[in-house]
Formats: sequence, structure tokens, C-alpha cells
Amino acid sequence: MSWKIYSLDQIKALAKFSMENPEAFWRDKANYVSWFRQPEKILEGEPPYEKWFVGGTLNISYNAIDRHLPDKKDKVAFYWTNERLDSFKSISFQDLYQEVNKAAYVLSELGVKKGDTVSMLMPNIPEAVYFSLATHRLGAILIIHYVGLSEETVAYRFNDCGSKVLIVASKTFRNGNEIRIKDFVDKVLESHTTPIQKVLTVPRGYSDFNVNGKRDVVYDDVKPKGKVYVKPVEVEANEPATVYYTSGTTGRPKGLYHSNGGYVIALNWAFKAIFNPTENDVWWTVSELGWPVWPMANLYTIPVMGIPGVLFEGYVGYKRDLFSRVIERYNVSLVWSSTTTLYTLKSLGELPV
Repeated sequence: MSWKIYSLDQIKALAKFSMENPEAFWRDKANYVSWFRQPEKILEGEPPYEKWFVGGTLNISYNAIDRHLPDKKDKVAFYWTNERLDSFKSISFQDLYQEVNKAAYVLSELGVKKGDTVSMLMPNIPEAVYFSLATHRLGAILIIHYVGLSEETVAYRFNDCGSKVLIVASKTFRNGNEIRIKDFVDKVLESHTTPIQKVLTVPRGYSDFNVNGKRDVVYDDVKPKGKVYVKPVEVEANEPATVYYTSGTTGRPKGLYHSNGGYVIALNWAFKAIFNPTENDVWWTVSELGWPVWPMANLYTIPVMGIPGVLFEGYVGYKRDLFSRVIERYNVSLVWSSTTTLYTLKSLGELPV
């Protein structure tokens, strides 16, 4: 069935019905996810303190991976490439399942459990998806911090969210420049008091970063060699899944919690209405980690729907034809981004991009 909305009149009618009959509107949307326990109520309470899908238990990692394995284990979950187009990966749902379980095992060995917050500073690489979904597999709360923030801002957010475990990549590349993420994190932790106790580093290429023996863990050193299985932890629909920070234009940035149930269901409905994706589509979200756009698509919608996504590391304006070459290589049919991407492409001139 097509959920795509084609007219302003449809939008107005849906908005009117959803406001007048919110419980009825969202009742059938509950089947967008797989539940361990079905919700007892669709809606409880009044704004701004209402709860959705009350009593239902689920797991985001299970919805993004496990439930697709019977039919899609060999199908592509994600493609990855970078701005230089000199490296490529195709990750099947079976690959995703194995990698997320390994990542979840390591996080559990570091003490991560349900309700804990886990922080991340990562580029747009497969490991960012692995560790994000691994965090959710354990029932923990994910906080992704933007790599381009100042030391003071990152330290404030570490303290505000209370994470004891931080996941980083050693470095990334953007617009031809090397960005040394681990070195930046070392400076933050050396110059500020934070709750971070363990830093789990994903090495990129040559391991040219410092390792603090008591604090630092190198993922390649502890990653399980064989298959492991970590059972997805059941969480109630209204328990927090992730935290996004506001820009701080009205004072200190504020952490906004988003739930495991209603948030994921709402995103999936919204993108069904906008894109109406099918299994034949390939979806590229042009976004940095740390902005809500990235997890909204690459964690809570694309894999939950079971369609292929594209992970792109770097700057889309690095080369004139980079944007079109990525689309052509992966037969991208859906692109979601901000207006910044359009301005970037416009700045490259009138020749095809």
C-alpha cells in the first residue's frame, strides 16, 4: 500500500485527523516495528506529558537487523565509500548482524548496560552504525557528538549526559584534510574533568595515536575473532533511546530525549509519507554524524525499513562530479539532506555535478 502524500489537501486532512483523533491515527502505525510485548495503550496522558505505545517493549537493534535476517540476510544493508572514491564496502544484513553483535559484546565487557549513556565521536563509516546499533542492542542511550565542536562544548556535553564510555575513530578525512579525532579527544579529557572512564578507539589505517593504558581500549585488540551473540534487551517504548543537543542559542545546549518506540514509529511513518520507499530503492542521506539527520535516517529508518543505505565519508563538494558519481555507482534513488548540500553543489558552478 502506498503511503505517499501527493497534495496539500491530503496533508491538511491528515493533520486535522491526527490532531482530533491522535490515538486512532497512530494505532495502525504500531505495526511498523516488531514488538516483544504489544502495547497496552496507544496513548496515555495529555501534552506535553503524554506517553505513546505504553507497555510495549521492543529493541531498535532487533528491528534494524534481526527481524530482516530470514528474508534479507544476503541483501545489502549499507554501502560505504569516501570522498576520494578509493575504497568501497558493501555490508549485508548478515554482516551487519555479526558486526553489531561483536560491538555489543565489547561494550558489555566495558560495563555498558541498560539505561547507561554511551557517547560517540565518529565519521560516517560502517563502525558508526555498528556501535550505534550495539548501544541500542544493550538497551543503552546513544549520544552522538559532532566532530567539529569545540573542546569546551564537548566537555560540557560529556558532563551533561554522564557517559562513562566514549567511542571514537582515530581519524577521518574531509575536503582532503586529515582530522585527528582521537588526538582531539585526548586534549578534551586532559584539560577538563569529565565522567569518561573508557575510550574505545576504532583505528583507521596506520595506528598513529596515543594509547592511555588505563583509559584507552583499541577495538582491534578486543574485537571477538569468532561469532558472538548478544541478546537484544527489551526496553519499554517510552524509555529514552537517544539524546540530541540543541544549538544553545538561548543559553546552554539542552539535551532532548527521544524514545525507543514513538520516535522510531513516527520517523518511519513520516518517510513512508514523503518517499514511500521500496526494496528497490537506495537511500543516501548526506549528513555529518552529530546532526539529527544522520541517525534519523541511518539508524531509525533505513535499516528498520530494511532497504539499502549509502554511508559517505567526507565532503560532497570535494570534487565537482563527486555527488553524481556516488549516485551513479550505487543507483541512488532517494536523497535526503539539508539545504547546505544544495548550496555546496551550487557553489561548484553550472557544469554538471
